Amino acid sequence: MVFSSGLLLFWSLRLPLGHVISEKFLLHANNVFTFVATLRLVQDPIRSIPDVIGVVIQAKVAFARIVKFLDAPELQSRNVQQRHNTGSVNHSVLIKSADFSWEENSSRPTLRNVSLKMVPGEKVAVCGEVGSGKSTLLAAILGEVSHTKGTIQVHGRIAYVSQTAWIQTGTIQENILFGSEMDRQRYQDTLERCSLVKDLELLPYGDLTEIGERGVNLSGGQKQRIQLARALYQNADIYLLDDPFSAVDAQTATSLFNEYITGALSGKTVLLVTHQVDFLPAFDSVMKSYKQLLIISCCPRAKNFRTLSMHTKKQLVLKGFQKLMLCKEKDHLPGRSRRVM
Repeated sequence: MVFSSGLLLFWSLRLPLGHVISEKFLLHANNVFTFVATLRLVQDPIRSIPDVIGVVIQAKVAFARIVKFLDAPELQSRNVQQRHNTGSVNHSVLIKSADFSWEENSSRPTLRNVSLKMVPGEKVAVCGEVGSGKSTLLAAILGEVSHTKGTIQVHGRIAYVSQTAWIQTGTIQENILFGSEMDRQRYQDTLERCSLVKDLELLPYGDLTEIGERGVNLSGGQKQRIQLARALYQNADIYLLDDPFSAVDAQTATSLFNEYITGALSGKTVLLVTHQVDFLPAFDSVMKSYKQLLIISCCPRAKNFRTLSMHTKKQLVLKGFQKLMLCKEKDHLPGRSRRVM
């Protein structure tokens, strides 16, 4: 029933076709069918109004991000001297007495007086408190942060794994390949190194399962492992890993460290941000970030360190950090890098 202008109109199947009873007038079939056809024409557009409103809101947010990106200051090529030819150099990353700041010409740099030299194949761990500049160091090597003093050189192709997993809308295979050509053997080895084989067996279409905003929802650990697989498949020279084990459980983290860091990346240059002390003995150097300083706190694999038992290694590493924490409490840290053993 429809109420309009005080008139009660209704369609009755018992009445002859084409008749509508009203209080004052009689409608013919041609008028009724014209009215119904008009309603049919506007029915779908009216139904799509809520969807259109949602798309408009998303487009507005996307345009705001694009405008913010376009208005951001241009990154200067002088931030990092980067070369892809590593044959004539004896270091992968070289930082000399550099100050880094997210704001250009800042009087209070985010990181100050940083010195770091990494030779090809070396593995360095970075530890420190939240907000002490660990991620800033990785961003500085990528060239995302301006350096106000000193020099920084990078030789080789870089693969970066952020702390928050970035997944694009598409299949798992597309996320891992990331535009590279398919090498079936390397691809399968990547899945095994990143502990993804069992997860893919549980998905409806395996690695062809759609993920992202319009696909299957993955856990934080699964997203992080896909991101690690993407970096490994690129076969870069330098790997910058920003706490990639924070989203996985302890057992998976240990498996990833053994298969990924010490296995697949055995000949690569690795700079890993981590809070897990148990992994530190496997690194060539460990850096402690404190009060905008980066201090080389110990060299676990130096000299005869590899021949020691794992328990002794952990004790030496913890001893070095205990000395560093005593310096922190007394606030007697120098303004330059130093070695603590």
